[in-house]
Amino acid sequence: MATMTSKPLDINHSEIWQKLSKSIVINICSNCTHYTAVPALNRDGETFLPLQVFTDGTTLTNDALVRLQRKQKKLRADYIPSKKHWFKKWQSEDLLSSCKDVVFEESTDWIDSPVSCTLQQKKTHTKYFPETDENKTYITDFLFQVKDVYVRKVNPQELEDVVLSCSSPVVQMRARKFNFIYETYIAKEILCSAKVIESGNETNRSDTITNSPIAFRYAEVQLDNMNRVKSVNMGTKNANRSSRYSADDIFDTIEGNISAFHSKYDQCKIVLYEDCNARTGLLEDNIVCDSVDYSPIDDNIYGTVQRLRNNCDTEVNEYGEKLVDLCKTVSLNIVNGLKFDSYRFNQVVDKYVDPGMNLLIYIRKTLGLRGSKLSCGEGGCGACTVMLSKYDHQQKKILHYAINACYTPVCSVHGMAITTVEGVGSRTKLHPVQERLAKYHGLQCGFCTPGMVMSMYSLLRNNQLPAVADIEDALTGNLCRCTGYRPILQAFGTFAQKGCCGSQSECRCDAKCSESYISSLVTGEFAPYNGTQEPIFPSELQLNDHYHSKTVSFAGKSVVWIRPTTLSELLKYKSDIPDAILVLGNAEVGFMPKPIGVKCTLLSVSHVQELKQVDLSESSITFGASVTMSRMIEVLRERIAKSPGSTTVVYKALLDMLYMVGDHQLRNVAGIGSHIMTASRLSDLNPLLMVAGVTLNIASHKDGLNTLPLNSDFYTGYRSTVLSSDQVLVSLSIPCSKENEYCAGYKVKKYVHRRDKNTDIISSGMRVLFERNTDKVKEISICFSGMGPTIVMATSVSKHIVGRKWNESLLTEVMHLLSEQFPLASQRMADYRKALLQSFFLKFYIKVNEHCGVMNIVQLPDSHRSAVTTTDKIALRSTQTYQPVPDHQRNSDLVGRPTMNESSSALVTGEAVFLDDMPCQEGELFFSMVTSTRAHARIISVDTHGATSLDGVRCYVGAADVPGNNDWGLSGERLDEQVFASEQVVCYGQCIGGIVADNPKLSSQAAKLVKVQYEDLPHILTIQDAINADSYQPHNTHLTVGDVTSAFDQSDYVIEGEIFLGGQNHYYMEPQCCIVRPGENGEITVFTSCQNLLVVQTRIADTLGIPISKVTCRTRRLGGAFGGKQTFAASLAMKCAVVAQKIAKPVRSTLTRDADMQFVGARHPVLAKYKVGCSKHGILNVVQIKIFLNGGCSLDLSVWVMHELISNLHNAYKIPVYDIEGRICKTNLPSHTAIRGFGSPQSIGIMEAIVDHVANKCGLPPEKVRESNMYDGFSDSLFQDMPDARNMRRCWADCLKKSDYYNRQKDVDNFNSLNRWKKRGIAMIPVKRVMGCFPPHVGGALVHIYLDGSVLLSHGGIEMGQGLYTKTKQIASRVLGISSEYIHIVETSTDKVPNAVPTAASSGTDFFGNAVKNACEILMGRLNPFIKDNPSGTWKEWVNIAYQNRVSLSATGHFNFEGNFGLDCDDPSSSKTAYYFSYSAGCCEVEIDCLTGDHYIRQMDIVLDSGNSLNPALDIGQIEGGFTMGYGYYCIEELRYSAEGELLTRGPGMYKIPWISDTPRRFNVSLLPDAPNKVGIFSAKAAQQTEKGRAPNSERCLPEVRASRKTVFRIKYLSGADSSGSKGGLLRADNTTDWEVP
Repeated sequence: MATMTSKPLDINHSEIWQKLSKSIVINICSNCTHYTAVPALNRDGETFLPLQVFTDGTTLTNDALVRLQRKQKKLRADYIPSKKHWFKKWQSEDLLSSCKDVVFEESTDWIDSPVSCTLQQKKTHTKYFPETDENKTYITDFLFQVKDVYVRKVNPQELEDVVLSCSSPVVQMRARKFNFIYETYIAKEILCSAKVIESGNETNRSDTITNSPIAFRYAEVQLDNMNRVKSVNMGTKNANRSSRYSADDIFDTIEGNISAFHSKYDQCKIVLYEDCNARTGLLEDNIVCDSVDYSPIDDNIYGTVQRLRNNCDTEVNEYGEKLVDLCKTVSLNIVNGLKFDSYRFNQVVDKYVDPGMNLLIYIRKTLGLRGSKLSCGEGGCGACTVMLSKYDHQQKKILHYAINACYTPVCSVHGMAITTVEGVGSRTKLHPVQERLAKYHGLQCGFCTPGMVMSMYSLLRNNQLPAVADIEDALTGNLCRCTGYRPILQAFGTFAQKGCCGSQSECRCDAKCSESYISSLVTGEFAPYNGTQEPIFPSELQLNDHYHSKTVSFAGKSVVWIRPTTLSELLKYKSDIPDAILVLGNAEVGFMPKPIGVKCTLLSVSHVQELKQVDLSESSITFGASVTMSRMIEVLRERIAKSPGSTTVVYKALLDMLYMVGDHQLRNVAGIGSHIMTASRLSDLNPLLMVAGVTLNIASHKDGLNTLPLNSDFYTGYRSTVLSSDQVLVSLSIPCSKENEYCAGYKVKKYVHRRDKNTDIISSGMRVLFERNTDKVKEISICFSGMGPTIVMATSVSKHIVGRKWNESLLTEVMHLLSEQFPLASQRMADYRKALLQSFFLKFYIKVNEHCGVMNIVQLPDSHRSAVTTTDKIALRSTQTYQPVPDHQRNSDLVGRPTMNESSSALVTGEAVFLDDMPCQEGELFFSMVTSTRAHARIISVDTHGATSLDGVRCYVGAADVPGNNDWGLSGERLDEQVFASEQVVCYGQCIGGIVADNPKLSSQAAKLVKVQYEDLPHILTIQDAINADSYQPHNTHLTVGDVTSAFDQSDYVIEGEIFLGGQNHYYMEPQCCIVRPGENGEITVFTSCQNLLVVQTRIADTLGIPISKVTCRTRRLGGAFGGKQTFAASLAMKCAVVAQKIAKPVRSTLTRDADMQFVGARHPVLAKYKVGCSKHGILNVVQIKIFLNGGCSLDLSVWVMHELISNLHNAYKIPVYDIEGRICKTNLPSHTAIRGFGSPQSIGIMEAIVDHVANKCGLPPEKVRESNMYDGFSDSLFQDMPDARNMRRCWADCLKKSDYYNRQKDVDNFNSLNRWKKRGIAMIPVKRVMGCFPPHVGGALVHIYLDGSVLLSHGGIEMGQGLYTKTKQIASRVLGISSEYIHIVETSTDKVPNAVPTAASSGTDFFGNAVKNACEILMGRLNPFIKDNPSGTWKEWVNIAYQNRVSLSATGHFNFEGNFGLDCDDPSSSKTAYYFSYSAGCCEVEIDCLTGDHYIRQMDIVLDSGNSLNPALDIGQIEGGFTMGYGYYCIEELRYSAEGELLTRGPGMYKIPWISDTPRRFNVSLLPDAPNKVGIFSAKAAQQTEKGRAPNSERCLPEVRASRKTVFRIKYLSGADSSGSKGGLLRADNTTDWEVP
């Protein structure tokens, strides 16, 4: 144990500090003894304002301060020397005028200052400074001027006591500035210590040590490490003295990173002075430590001190590593504008901020932090999630919130801190959140990943040990289209209280725990999470109330933003500007249309203290109108926990409803007052608040404060209330519930079961109060939303109930009364809505009966309680199993191992560059489309004057500007599409032209000003319309095998029916984007988010009239595609190319989510009319089907989709005789196109509906009928042989066993017998899919080997989340026999690999993986002779020997599937449509609420034949993601169009894809073992598309879900015994299925 003491050291400071500062910042009068403390300018350009203290307690006059500050302006330095400059005599201010020169002197007269004595021995020295608050202020301010007095003499605790005891804002502000001083002190002492060590006087270090043992230890160890490494590099154990590093070497290292030091220490300032472990002894003269080897290069000073104090061993870092691990928190400090300290600590000061700009655009475009993504632009997907941190001066604590940056105004974060994904971690040092997400394979395309990271990170900043439910709730605002959410939940579940600790070797959780996860896919171990190491909240925002107490305003061209801080100010503004809009979270106002040239005023109420208050009383809770819903949840939970249950009935109901409002990000910013005043007809909370007897406190500048009940009179119409334009909602008072009072809220959303981020179709609030100890109703209130233009009270029903007894007679009458008061004849789904009214009251009736303690109320049977019991989801758990690699496989061979995506680290940190993340080139312009507002019409005229007259608009581009061919088609044979519509439009959203402008916002606004005059033509939208009009494409597919008539005659049963399956949008997370840059000699470079670079290249060349060789197309990665980025990406690229050539400047176009969904076609809707013959045992004899596809306005890929649909129609069943006809309907919708599964989901859905129909007709279990008809041999009766068809039955048997199907079926039956209103279902289906793609069925690759042994790999495939780049690296690694770390893969580009087929239909690895394999085999063939000659050599040696022997180290690879592929309609049996087949089986169990349709998937088991999987982690991820997307297709997603052909379901607000709550609670996936694929690369099969066909499992289980959306509920009251035999009867729901065909 060594003791290190502190002693002043006589060192020439001037010599050292000349390197750090051009001038010294100490003013000493040369002809007097007056002391003047002159501060330096800090990094913000602010001055340390001097506060001179004299023995008589006086301060400098203002004039003297001005003179002193003028002298300071001549000096600029960031550092000060640490020695004290004391003088024996202190004189008055009149001597200051004699100070003429600024000099630097080293004083040798060291005395104790009266200040330090005052702090240490206050009783002795009170004559200098009487102990008053005023003098405490002087003391503190003086300390910040003298600076080193504090460092050397004052205990931190004592100073902190002084600071905290003073209310002076000056003291608080200056407290933060001391930390800068301390940083300087430490940095200087490190240099001084290095000089001591360099001097060689190491025999008596205790005499030569500086005042900072921390700094000394840093310099000592750093020098030792540097010299040790240097010695090793020189090959000697002891280097000569002349070769050793010096203090100057350390200085050079420090100087280059000094700003990093400052920023890192700045992040730690609160920890330094508030952490209990650092308060005592941190800066004492004696610090005890062991002689440990460590280097704090990557740590801050606080971490260093903690290591010394805790005696922790730390691994010595080698020289050359980063000096400081930069903290990347993006902080916003607002002073006369927004000042952002960017993540690289280069200050960005913006004196003018456009209040119309949102935070996302600002941090992406202005600050260049592009990790946060723009996806939907409406706060519905979470890709833009960032963390907002602020100090709440009311609660006296720091709050961290996850918010959506896309609708958060940049002005609203004034005085707050924002953390983006860049501030969490980097590729060199991942944060635990990022690391675990990557190692659990919780990402695919990665576009949504930064948002996921930020949501979880924000949760951990508030709660370091969250429960699993907290994690799920935190992620409710984040969408992912790729993964299926399971790996994300599993990765983040390791942070949970009872989850896995994150270490496979030291797992502390119980594997059988209800909240545990079981996985074999985790890649490596990862570090535990330590929340104490997180960056701290900027103290300047905490200690200074300036940002929160003063009114601020920002004026822009279209928006004026004002943020008052008092109610009186707000009311005055509202009185003066009646049209001003009050905003808080901006989640709705932010998306209101803002016409060009019309300026609006927004009044932010976020800082009005009166609106933020929460007042608790015995009889009520009063919430300020600006109290957020998240804050309401906290308050209500606390009140419920502390109060008697009888008084919190209303609060419990409100709390339950709050959890169903929006998502986590929305609740963090949305205020309860905004929710009330929005007056939405679909409000979640307002019906409940109205029945609860809420009182509103209203205020105006003219009339003052008034109260108003929230009742049926408050809402006067659609989006309107009784309040006048100058009135403001201040607060609302919610009373406690009374004895014998019961209250509940109910809600059913548009997509029934989804609880997260979904607009309700109907919500309700109900309250009843009984007369004391009776069953007589004293008061009752019933309120509904979604039943008309405004929220309505069922007043007539309530009047009828009051005074009546609460019994079934009353229930019967209420059902009829509700139906009469709300006829709903004109509303969509009117019958379903009416049924929900009755279902809600039934639930309320049962709830009251169950919980009511009054007399005479009849208790219901237990089976009826399921109507009101909460659907408690079972705990999350999952398993993923796969066949391990052989024992003899070398460790560096990653084929068959679960390997992370090669871009995982870049994706989780936001450093991966997507197309719109690319920086703009100088002069780059932006293009926005002008689209049709008619489904079918002639174009009469196009008036562009209103758009082109705007400043910043460059031009309009249309069909007349196309230099080449304006007509085009995918095949080149049928030119049925146009780059720009010239004479007529054939669908809503077709591009007529476009506007080119200086910025994207302007181009978008200007495009809306273009006026197009039309002549309407008849239009066709639906399949039935096309059938009636005989509107078809010329391609007709008809296959017949066997004698159909005879087969029907020989069948026991002949059944007929029809089934309609709607469309589905791709909803990839990254919208379509294209950048075109013209070059010299007519060359053009295209950066496109496209799956098919060949079609982009050829079509652009044809459109511009130039050779294909002059067009280069490049793509690094796509943020999802699913087939939607083939033809439509090419269409967008052609438009941009025309613009770029016309104006000779770079052009960029990024579609908004709405434009993307309207412009890009979707999955083909299909109508199938079938006739089936079968035996009485359910054996299929013959199938006759007529299939109609809605192809849209052009042919696109519809022919291929039809062929794929027919090829997969029979699924896994052997059908001896069939007659199949397929027609493609031509309609006036955007051309429907390829989407994940490419026709097979429709075909499998049709066939499984037929099998269910057969099973129902024969009275047999569906699984028995499926098993009886399943293939059991090698022959496919439709097309070609299936050599591995027996794997189908292997998957089936394995799934039966793993899912424990038959035992679970018994459990389901038992549950259903005990519960009347909740039911469970279980189903199992097989899936067989044809694995094929587009002609010519080839792939290409290019591989280079460089002299250092590294390998550069390029191929024609596109990485879009499926892991193609990762798999091809694995393949190259195996063939070349080297580690994948040697291999680097570059973007896909047509100038490297030409003429590549599209990356689609799961064929990428087959084509391009085999091409890479071929190229690597060619190279190995060239290297093998040298390897044989020198078998003990290294890879690098072999490469260099080959090079010296003039062997080419570059090779192209080529691969093609042999044979002719295609569907031969004349001879179907000779058709070859598949490279091979993929098989799987799935079992699904669901639970459903029969009264509403609300449901969830309890368990999903999948067994899939993937051959010998190349990468089990990627394949299983694709399986889970595909299932979830298929589940969305069958059960959630719905495309709806207006009568004019406009897509109504655009964006996440209207179009709902599966959310995190839709994840199966048990999700088990197994890859079939011992099933090699003889024709696959390394015996593998593609697994990406087969899984989507298993989604019908969930549909098979959910007849009630279909009923909730497309079935008429007929609710009847039975006066006698009900169906279950109970007397008195209740309600029964009779469902009659109506197949809806558009």
